[in-house]
Amino acid sequence: RVTFDSDLFDPTLEHCLGPDIVAQARKRKKDPGFQNLLDRCFREADEDGSAVAARIVRDPEIKQQYDTAVRHGLAAVEDPAPEIRRFFEWSESIPAALDRDTVEFGGEVFRRSLGTLGLMLYGIPLGMTLQSTVQGVSVPLWTTSPSKGPAIPLHLAATRPDLVRRNAVRYMETLKWFGKVAGKGAGQLHSEAYAENCRIRVIHGHVRPAVAANPNGWNYSSGKGWDENVLGTPLNHADGSIVVLTLVAAIAAMRRHFGLDLSQREMDALTQWACYVHHQQGVPGEFMFSTFDDAMTHFAAFFMSIDPHVYHMECLSFIRSVQHMHLERAMFGRSVVLQNALDGLLRASVDSMMDERIRETYDIPPAAGWSRLLYRLVRIGLVAANTAGRHLPSIQRRLRANAVRTWTHVFPRAEQSVREYYGVVADGTRLANETH
Repeated sequence: RVTFDSDLFDPTLEHCLGPDIVAQARKRKKDPGFQNLLDRCFREADEDGSAVAARIVRDPEIKQQYDTAVRHGLAAVEDPAPEIRRFFEWSESIPAALDRDTVEFGGEVFRRSLGTLGLMLYGIPLGMTLQSTVQGVSVPLWTTSPSKGPAIPLHLAATRPDLVRRNAVRYMETLKWFGKVAGKGAGQLHSEAYAENCRIRVIHGHVRPAVAANPNGWNYSSGKGWDENVLGTPLNHADGSIVVLTLVAAIAAMRRHFGLDLSQREMDALTQWACYVHHQQGVPGEFMFSTFDDAMTHFAAFFMSIDPHVYHMECLSFIRSVQHMHLERAMFGRSVVLQNALDGLLRASVDSMMDERIRETYDIPPAAGWSRLLYRLVRIGLVAANTAGRHLPSIQRRLRANAVRTWTHVFPRAEQSVREYYGVVADGTRLANETH
């Protein structure tokens, strides 16, 4: 899955994070300690989350212990099952590198920094297109999206309406999750954010055996399926270490290119929030970073080590699926003009951060001329607004309020409407039934 001699992703990471972090990442990916850490953690996953998911399926009464521990703490559970005890001993802890108050502040920084335009210009291109190049992200989504009827070529599956819609719902649910785990109480126990982190950890505990139980028969051709010798354990620790950091990288890119006014303290807090979310998904302490620079050096070293030739067709197909999702239609269903504009901005943003080599490798079509022009105009406008916000508190308050509204109103409503139409995807009961 990795090659420590590749430089394919270096320009993208330099665009988003700057040359200094990329220079440090080049050194880190050559470090035998980093290479050995990735190799080990590709083969390790959150066993405690999987154990709780499996125990809940076998013994529904355990769900009551789980619910009590989420709301009131492990100490409130009388004679907890071993699986419940191990799960919550981890969830109620915090790594030494992190601080709960800083995590709480980091959630606030996230909510008021990454608004709808920021998501379209950096959040979604990084969170969807770039992460689609990670085999451990793309292949689980294919293996848990079986096609009905005769097997179809994987490159055609990317445009199948049923699969595109299914992936769209998954991403909308993920965006809603980001909003919840960054909400008030992001760093505190027994809050809504804490409960959401625990819920997703259990869902991942259902997804992992669902992938493992269906290694080859996922009804696409070629039917390579999941090869653990190549991909490691499904939803492993190494892949989990970069998921939420992708949004930190998106905000860092906005800070570099759009003049977003964030201090180093705020970037460090944002980083600690992301790492705490990873911790709540069972990711180990080796991937806990207290500072922005250290976390982004790891993030860049990870992506700069991806071997684009491993499971290439699966990753390429998933990027094609992403291009056909058109989340802007779900988010802004009343305005075709706005839909087209946001789709164009997204494609132009991918153009701006991914050079010709990456676009050729993953068959990403170039953005239309009008969308590149629109992107430049929007960028000028955002730089002007953020610059004005540095000097005029009223403008700063409005910019931050609009960003917060993205997470409190826009995505919850969009996710609900899409889910009602297409059906729930991230559902632990359904996944458990498919697995057993």
